[in-house]
Amino acid sequence: MRMLKWFFLLSKRLYKKWMFLVLICLIPLSVLALKLASAEKAGFAQIAVVNPHTEISDQILEKLNESSGILRFLEYESADDALADLSASRLDAVWVLPEDLAERFAAFVNDPKGDHYIVKVYRQEDSLKTRLALEKLSAAMFPYTSRMFFLKCMREDAELDLSKLTDEEILDYYDRFFTEGTLFTFAFPDGVTATEESERNYLTSPIRGLLSIVVLLAGLSAAMLYIDDEKKGVFAFAKSGDRVLISFACQLTAILNVAAFVFAAVFLLGVNTYFLRELAVTLIFVLNTALFCTVLQQLLNSLLLFAPTATVLTILDVLICPIFFDLYVQKTPQYLLPNAYYINAVHSNVYLRASLAFTAVSAAILLLIYLRKRRA
Repeated sequence: MRMLKWFFLLSKRLYKKWMFLVLICLIPLSVLALKLASAEKAGFAQIAVVNPHTEISDQILEKLNESSGILRFLEYESADDALADLSASRLDAVWVLPEDLAERFAAFVNDPKGDHYIVKVYRQEDSLKTRLALEKLSAAMFPYTSRMFFLKCMREDAELDLSKLTDEEILDYYDRFFTEGTLFTFAFPDGVTATEESERNYLTSPIRGLLSIVVLLAGLSAAMLYIDDEKKGVFAFAKSGDRVLISFACQLTAILNVAAFVFAAVFLLGVNTYFLRELAVTLIFVLNTALFCTVLQQLLNSLLLFAPTATVLTILDVLICPIFFDLYVQKTPQYLLPNAYYINAVHSNVYLRASLAFTAVSAAILLLIYLRKRRA
């Protein structure tokens, strides 16, 4: 009951601070903004597809939209309108599908080395995203050209006498052996298979890391509040060693309050794993962040030192942790920050075990500080 009373009183103090209320408000506002953003049609590249509305062109456009991913395909009726938007930099590329698609497919199959283009492509620059987009176009057209190539090879094979079979009967063999199965299975380094549920909207995927930054900010803010309280003599009644525990309680209280909102937010945005794992990862992250902030506060027990360090640390946290990108050069520094474990432990048992090691090391450092101050 005494611990619960401490938790209640420390929480009550926090909700009287405008900075803490701002941090709390950032969470639902972020959720709302990203929910609205992810509901809108968005894309890493904007591609205009001029569709003449033939049977084949409609099927190709349908395939493109089904596998769009981070690409956004916009249907245009007029090539002139699409090119005008391309000139105005509202588009990354324009694909003009011809009306005689079937004839162009046949001409390409009969003479692949000839100048028999199928789709006319316009782009302002030869960038990586426009090249990647063309892979989608090739995949959408492949079923039509591959069937024609198969039929051509069968008819021209001197060892096969297929004169008694119609084209439809030959293509039936092709269709029977065509599979909708997948060639690849994607998994994380520790063997956990990546499913469709683990692939998130690219607009909402960074939110988990950004929310973890808010939790860290809550801990750092609580640490600065404690430094200010200690300077004013608020905790003068306690011994030097006991103040280490009080500092930890202050940080833990602030982080728990913010983490509760974050926990709900990851479920609302759909960037969560299953409930029990999410709960375990969050609780470990809360403990690690509280230990991290308390150790930092004990080492830099002055606002003149702690405030600028906390600012620089927050910026580095965004750059080092795998929020927007995850490069090899980031790997080693990530082990010093609790956020990296929280972000990666959702799908990686390796990072989940490493987060427990971080807890043990941080707790050991804080225990040494406590014992040192207790003897002083």
